[in-house]
Amino acid sequence: ALSWLERTETPPDILVSDQTMPGLTGMELLAAVRPRHPTLPAFLCTGLTDRVDPDQAQSHGVRRIFIKPIQTDEFLAALAGLDQRPQHVVALGLHQGHHLARV
Repeated sequence: ALSWLERTETPPDILVSDQTMPGLTGMELLAAVRPRHPTLPAFLCTGLTDRVDPDQAQSHGVRRIFIKPIQTDEFLAALAGLDQRPQHVVALGLHQGHHLARV
């Protein structure tokens, strides 16, 4: 997923990442993507609230931190509250076995 985000000229409208993933954290992913896509908004999901610094997350473009399990209505309301309505969403590490989903 990271290599695709580093190569693509047309980024998704929003990046949704789990904080805890094999190989890198959601924050590390965002830090790596930020130079190429500095305005890409992001949502970060975690089940471990003590492992995410909200100020650091915001500095990496995180618009919202969701505590798992994520409530669908809360997630959809956050999407609706973005400046632009997302058409393409990239979700990373949110479903076991599905590290990249584009919808």
